[in-house]
Formats: sequence, structure tokens, C-alpha cells
Amino acid sequence: MLIIYTEFMRKKSAEKSLPRRLIRARAHHKILFSLVGIIGVVLVWRGIWTLTDATPLLNDPIASIALGIFLVILSGFFFKLT
Repeated sequence: MLIIYTEFMRKKSAEKSLPRRLIRARAHHKILFSLVGIIGVVLVWRGIWTLTDATPLLNDPIASIALGIFLVILSGFFFKLT
């Protein structure tokens, strides 16, 4: 029973140290993590762009503009909804 508990605690401490190691690695390799972040943003942008191209309703420019304005108003960037 003691062996099982010890293994459980060892795994638990390893899980806690992973974020610490990641934070240390991110502080040490700033350029590498910046490149990973840039690539992630570009891939998300490409996915959204491809999804909107595949949607027939959004191929109409008027519908696309209307939906874009609606989303901007809904998000609160255009003016506040209070």
C-alpha cells in the first residue's frame, strides 16, 4: 500500500513541475516560443479564412460585410451594449 501511495505522490509532483519547467523554458528560449506563437496565429487565421471560403453564404460580399459588422457590434468593439 505504501508503494502505491509513493508512486501516486511521485506522479503528482511530476505533474506540478511540468508548468514550472515550461515557464523556465519559455523565459530562456524567447525567440523559439515567439516563433511557435506566430505560427499558431497564422494557422488559426488560415483555418478561419478557409472555413469562410467554404461557406456559401459568406461568398456573397454583402452578407459577409453584414455578418462582420454584426460580430463587431456583438463583441463590443464598435460600441458598448449596456
